[in-house]
Amino acid sequence: MNRHWSDEELIGRMYGVGPEDSALLSHLEMCPQCASRRQELERRREAFVESARMSLVDENLLRDQRVSMWRRLENARRPWAWRLAPAGATALLLLFALVLHKPAPQPEPVEFAVAVQQQVSDEELFNEIATMLNETTPRAAKPMQGLFDTGAQMEVQ
Repeated sequence: MNRHWSDEELIGRMYGVGPEDSALLSHLEMCPQCASRRQELERRREAFVESARMSLVDENLLRDQRVSMWRRLENARRPWAWRLAPAGATALLLLFALVLHKPAPQPEPVEFAVAVQQQVSDEELFNEIATMLNETTPRAAKPMQGLFDTGAQMEVQ
């Protein structure tokens, strides 16, 4: 004996999408429980279709309802306070912005100490520039080279 059909399978078969297995179909024909469930589902379907036919609404009634609703929407008058609501909300927001706005504090002027150096002669300036140009490693990189110097590593350990 095969298993009983589920409601899902019975509904699918009612609409032509159920299983096509001949053993299952013969079970549906021979089993009184599955056959009665199938008949009940078909009866409920027919009752639903019949009630849907009976509940058809007159098109004129629907048209009159739509016209009535549009008239009420078009003639709807708002109180004068509601007309001013957007302007009032904008004014309120601006007021809050003015009250809550705190200007950024002005930074205090910083006085830089300017080291007064002695006058450097042109010859000393040109000699210093020539020395900088002749160096193979820029002065800014010299501290970094100290990190990789083997002598410096030995001193740290």
